[in-house]
Parts: sequence; structure tokens; C-alpha cells
Amino acid sequence: TIDSGGTGSGFVIPGVAWNPTTNTFGISYAAYSTSAYVRFRTIRASDGTLGSPSSFGFSSGTFNTDVSVNTSTGGFVMYWYSPGGAMAAAFDSGGNLQATGLITTQTNGSDNGTVVFNPVSQTFLYLGSANASFEVLGVELNASGAPISSATTLTGGGGTSATAGGSFYPRAATRTDAAQWDVVYSRNYVTLTNQIIATASTGGGAAGTLGAV
Repeated sequence: TIDSGGTGSGFVIPGVAWNPTTNTFGISYAAYSTSAYVRFRTIRASDGTLGSPSSFGFSSGTFNTDVSVNTSTGGFVMYWYSPGGAMAAAFDSGGNLQATGLITTQTNGSDNGTVVFNPVSQTFLYLGSANASFEVLGVELNASGAPISSATTLTGGGGTSATAGGSFYPRAATRTDAAQWDVVYSRNYVTLTNQIIATASTGGGAAGTLGAV
């Protein structure tokens, strides 16, 4: 057991990523109880030893989470959704919380969203469904998880509402030999679609930091 909630509380929608620098897994998840929040902790791959949990992002609701690893620095970047929008948190290679901040207010990630690191550009790609257009939006994050691009529409499903088309549930995998991600998603709840997303960023992208913890 990684974690356990008490009566009337629990943990949902986890994400997981392996850190080759430290041979640990990073686990992200959302919590609900009298106060909603998100949590992150590490698990040592060699023997299953759990690191101390970090709890943060307290709000009226916390939802979908995901986590990825900067394979150059060993740092983790976690995404989660709160009523204020898509949020990010940065951790060092030991799983210690460094900073949190807003990615975008334009996505509704209560049930979908992801973040994936590319080792060539050394940047992360965040994906989520748009509040207004019901298309998949992407935001590039620098090596430390800070947004360095505006929220950009990446799909064209022709949606007009949450039940009348659109593009949802994005997932992505990164290339290790090029600054590209392959994004797959459900279009109009009828077809599964994919497309390649590329970036011109190098060396971790533009400078910038997430807000204070």
C-alpha cells in the first residue's frame, strides 16, 4: 500500500514515472476528504522503500494528476487540475518539493491531462482538453516545469460541446532521438486519432520558474 485514506476520504487518479538518475519511481495522486489536495512521493525501485509524502495544492477540489521526469537533471514535474486551472509542481531528484505554479486556465482537466518530458529538447509537453473549444491544448514547459508557450490548439475535431464532438483524453509518448511527441486522443468519441507535435526548443527551453510553493 502506498497510501490509505480514512473514513470518507481517499486517493484517486494517480500518475507514475521512473527516475533513472536515482532508480526511484515518482507517484502523483489526488486526495479528497474534508479538504482536497494533491500528494507526491517516491518509491525506491530496488526495495520498495517509500519516501515521505508531500501534500500541497489545497483547494475546493483536486482532480486528474500525472508526473514525468527530466532525465538530464533527475527532477520530477507533476501536473494536476484544480478549480483554478492546470497546475504544475517541480521536485528535485530526491522528491523534495521545489515550487508550484499555474500552467494554464484554459483547460478543464478534471478527468484528462498529461505531461511528458522530451530528452532532446529537455522540455515537457502538457496536454489537456480546452474549456471553450473542446479541443486538445498543448503548453510547453521548460526543464523546471515553468510554462514557456501559450496554450495552443493541437487538434481539430469540430466539437461544440462536451457531448457534441471535440477531442478528449490525450496521451503522449516522446521520441528519444528527436524533439517530438506522438499524441493520441479520442476524436468526437468515435475515432482514435494521433499526430506528431514538434518543438524547436533546445537545452531545456526558455528561462523561467514556477511560482512559490
